Amino acid sequence: MKQYTVYYLSLSEIKFYKTYLLSQISEERKKRVESYVHEEDKLLSLGAGYFIHKYFKDDVKKTKSGKLISPKGFFNISHSKKYVVFVLADKECGIDIEEKREVKKELIDYAFSDSDKELMKKPEDFFLMWTLKEAISKAEGSGLSGKSIKDIPVGTGLIEYKDEAYMVKFTTLADYYISVAVKTDKPFEIVLKEEIIK
Repeated sequence: MKQYTVYYLSLSEIKFYKTYLLSQISEERKKRVESYVHEEDKLLSLGAGYFIHKYFKDDVKKTKSGKLISPKGFFNISHSKKYVVFVLADKECGIDIEEKREVKKELIDYAFSDSDKELMKKPEDFFLMWTLKEAISKAEGSGLSGKSIKDIPVGTGLIEYKDEAYMVKFTTLADYYISVAVKTDKPFEIVLKEEIIK
């Protein structure tokens, strides 16, 4: 079965190697890193920049919807609180990571249809379902901008969205859910791997 590796960097690792990582990223990314007010956001942006530099030598551009693409291959990045995650694939892909935490009812009502809510059996199901939807939207290319998250189907395995087939899988890392969607109808496995900074 096909395997896709999800590489991850922890915030503490990024902080430890901050000086080195700043020497590795593009000037444009450095400006982006410095544009953030909070140190945590700066470090997460730095981690994302490191992945882009290491795997694509900064040969990336943004689409109108804000998705980063490269002529050298398919990839996607996400971050949340303590981790940056990065996936490489042979087809369009999307990834999302979210920390399990308390969720307000307003957010559940905003994000999920009545049929989605029926699938929620326990509080952490929210984060599983949210990351699945987000990964599909990122693989599709538009992210969550300009559309209702309620319209994106939820589930693992084969999902049809906008007349395209997406295979969707999830895994966990500590108290975080990670979902990956790839534009394919073929099953795959996710392999988690800590990124070695060098």
